[in-house]
Amino acid sequence: LELLSQRTVATVIASFGPDHGNCERFLQAVQQRAPAAIRYALLPQQQQAHSADFPESAHQCFPAQCTATELGAAIQHGLGVWQQTRENPALATLLSNLNRIPTPPALYFEIREALSSPDSDASTIAEIITHDPAISAKILKVANSGFYALPRSVSDIHEAIVFMGTDTVSSLVLATHVFNRMPAPGINLEAMWQHNLMVSALSRRIAAEEGADRLTVNAAGVAGLLHDIGQLTLLSNIPDLYQSMLRNAAGDESVLLGMERDQFGIGHPELGAYILSLWSLPDAVTEAVALHHEWSGEGEHATTQVTRAIFTAEWLLRELAVQNQTDQPSELEYPFDSLPGRIEDWRGLCEQLMQ
Repeated sequence: LELLSQRTVATVIASFGPDHGNCERFLQAVQQRAPAAIRYALLPQQQQAHSADFPESAHQCFPAQCTATELGAAIQHGLGVWQQTRENPALATLLSNLNRIPTPPALYFEIREALSSPDSDASTIAEIITHDPAISAKILKVANSGFYALPRSVSDIHEAIVFMGTDTVSSLVLATHVFNRMPAPGINLEAMWQHNLMVSALSRRIAAEEGADRLTVNAAGVAGLLHDIGQLTLLSNIPDLYQSMLRNAAGDESVLLGMERDQFGIGHPELGAYILSLWSLPDAVTEAVALHHEWSGEGEHATTQVTRAIFTAEWLLRELAVQNQTDQPSELEYPFDSLPGRIEDWRGLCEQLMQ
């Protein structure tokens, strides 16, 4: 701690074994002395199994037995975010004042580790997921809800993985954990969850029909499930202020973004992208989250497919919401001509998802 007052520190990793209390107090002290430092915690396996035991002051938690490669990749992403905070004082101030920062669950890292093994299959992943009954139940509920158009109802996690794929199920594990762990008093989290599911399902379909490969389609699904994580973080940390902003915006995202940037210096899309960067999620996902309301349509790099799919899904849902509120056809115009002839097809799919 004394070193923090003597030199600039980018990342701090805390490992206190089972002493959760001292780990949390240490990270709180780090946050006070070096607000911009990215804070990681290494936790024993038994502590990882219980989300309530996660140190709230950590940006990300890892099982103590995680590989050096995995930890190294996380540090690399953390250094990238830290550099961005040095270039954006508003972001640094906001992150330093957040006491509840969502972290991925141990379950997610176990699944990722299993997927990297050539010996893993659907049964391996199912066995890992069934250790968490709450997440298992949520996945089965989603699998049978119609969002993923499965050929028949499924009754266990193994079936869900076979039909939906490991990529989709692992992203549902991540999103379910975030929604379960980030309380937002006075907010209908089920409605927010439904919205994220719709964006995820719609953007996956858009990406697939535009000829995207499996990894890109999966990235679109993950970005859709997590695109509002910035909002959820603000609701959890400053509920009174942020709920007031939501009421004043009255559903107009451009008004809300303006208020967020006036108040915090950045909007919830950028905040969400920074958090997902700390989780070492792919650049395609973080870019799509950052631009899901304000994509300019420019750029030809590989991640544009994901960003375009997320932006289009959000735009279609907003258009349909305006139409349902006014009982009149929406006057919103799709701002880009890059998807000729497809908007009508996706508008119909969007209406089906809403029903």
